[in-house]
Amino acid sequence: MDLTIAFVGVGAILALTAVSAFFSSSELAVFSVPTHRIDSLVATDVPGARALSALRDDSHRFLVTALVSNNVANIAAASVATAVFVRFGFSGGEAATGSTLVTSLFVIVFGEIAPKSYAVANAERHALRVSRIVVAIQRVLRPVLYVFEALSGVVNRFTGGESAIESYLTREEIATLVRSGEAAGALDPDEGAMIRGVLDLETTTVAAVMVPRTDVVALPDTATPADALSRAASEGVTRMPVYGENRDDVVGTVDVRDAIRADETGADLASALREPTFVPETKPLDELFAEMRASEARMVIVVDEHGAVVGIATLEDLFEEVVGELVGRWETDAVDVVASDAAVVHGWTTVSHLNETLGLSLPAAAGAETVAGLVTRQLGRLPAEGDRVAVGDVTLTVTGATATRVTRVRVEHADEKGFAADIDGSDDGSGDLA
Repeated sequence: MDLTIAFVGVGAILALTAVSAFFSSSELAVFSVPTHRIDSLVATDVPGARALSALRDDSHRFLVTALVSNNVANIAAASVATAVFVRFGFSGGEAATGSTLVTSLFVIVFGEIAPKSYAVANAERHALRVSRIVVAIQRVLRPVLYVFEALSGVVNRFTGGESAIESYLTREEIATLVRSGEAAGALDPDEGAMIRGVLDLETTTVAAVMVPRTDVVALPDTATPADALSRAASEGVTRMPVYGENRDDVVGTVDVRDAIRADETGADLASALREPTFVPETKPLDELFAEMRASEARMVIVVDEHGAVVGIATLEDLFEEVVGELVGRWETDAVDVVASDAAVVHGWTTVSHLNETLGLSLPAAAGAETVAGLVTRQLGRLPAEGDRVAVGDVTLTVTGATATRVTRVRVEHADEKGFAADIDGSDDGSGDLA
């Protein structure tokens, strides 16, 4: 008789430990599957995916189900162990101590560590396997779960907690996932850079990506459609602002396609103008992108706090912020390699483009994104022709300048081996800058 009781008791403890293991592993597995992956599984109609999605949609109820079932199983196992010890003649204190040791061993090793280790290694497969069973158990235990959910809701109201389980990712967490993906080889560096570019749109302003006023190609309102086409072809642009009395008096923008139609029909330039869109230089790029998409504008006029025009921004500028610099025809001539250790560039050439082209590591900081800005920052004043600065192993010499801006810079490397990048020493526009 005693032997039968012992076998029944051990069997009950093993069964209750299995229940504990089931819910421990289920809880971890269900919450470990990413939401986007669950959506993909549901879309492909994978068995168990809809049940898994239902559990995640009502994650608070699932958590209550797992915790209630798990704890009831653990408490029941301890009670059975205590009863067995008492049946074999142990005193109350001895029985409590013995049951604590036995159930702790079973619950910790076989009810927690082992099943959760398995769930971590096989999260998706295990979650799909157990989800339909858990959903069925929820239906059976619905009255009990309702009581516990109501009690937890009361406690949450007193403690200021929320019943819903937050499942969103912060920008910092997404950035961490991107870095982890790059380290694991799931993302290449270019893909990672693009994702970071998208994340940075909210904190980057128009001023950081706009074409500055000094580099804006613009037309007076007295120009003809033929003038617009000629200027666009010579400057390598497709859209230009059109101004009236001065460059702060922007009356419209012209697209070369509209200029072509006007030229073919003999109409004047005014008929080809589009209403200009003005934005402050402090506008975040994500807001600008949404605004341009809604209005179908391809160019905006950037103004400062006083209403003065400080530059323009195009969709290309926004795309470059995400996917990197889109080097167009007018930019291919920006780096003219004249020797193995020397090159000539425009002042407006970006430091990042120069670094990429020549394999350099010149610093690019706020206010010094261009070569001209870098030279100005190093000198602490407006550069003049002949000024020279050394930045690491690189010497920058101003070979062209006006009273207010640098137009041309010679870049020389101190290492006789020359630039680190694989360059052929010539560009299509080699003679333009030297």
